[in-house]
Amino acid sequence: MKKCLVLLVLCLVCLAFASCGHANAQRRSRSGFWSERSESAMTWQEASDYCDSLEEDGFDNWRLPTKHELFEIMKRNEFGTKFGDSAILWSSSESNVSGDLSVVVNFTKNEEEELPKHTRVGVRCIR
Repeated sequence: MKKCLVLLVLCLVCLAFASCGHANAQRRSRSGFWSERSESAMTWQEASDYCDSLEEDGFDNWRLPTKHELFEIMKRNEFGTKFGDSAILWSSSESNVSGDLSVVVNFTKNEEEELPKHTRVGVRCIR
């Protein structure tokens, strides 16, 4: 009877861990794990600070993705409609032209653009 009870507890623990990782596994790509999209649009600095301080799914090592990481997700369409909720997302990639500009990825046009860092657009972090 004790063995059955121990086995049952172990099975429940395994199921709990599997279901905890499942939501995060749905947001996995070759580049890493992706956070949920932020609830509000932010400036580039706010987005960078947001990712640096984000605690989600038990992790606190999030950062703003590079433009290449965002393009990888878009091309593979791993999130389905998750990226459909925001046409433009910030990247950590800064402009080569001006320090006042940073690169965003526009998912509607399937291209990168440079916007002033004070512009407010969507954010999704990576780890």
